Amino acid sequence: MADLAEAAAVSLGHASNVRSALRDREWAAVDDEGLHLTAPDAMLDAWRDSYEPVRGKRSSWYTILHGRQLDEALRETLSRR
Repeated sequence: MADLAEAAAVSLGHASNVRSALRDREWAAVDDEGLHLTAPDAMLDAWRDSYEPVRGKRSSWYTILHGRQLDEALRETLSRR
């Protein structure tokens, strides 16, 4: 469980809650190899049906920066706000 929480960059409690919710809905199971999805299509269908896009203005952007350069440029720009 700790590996999953670390990989997802969430708290151990949140990872545990998600795991429990997936199992409660019978979308996942746990075996000797760990947690795995048993009904990925049902999970995605439920997500699609309940998803509400963020309202407001959408913008599209393009940059030639990637990786660390992009990260640093974004941090610098956003820290000025």
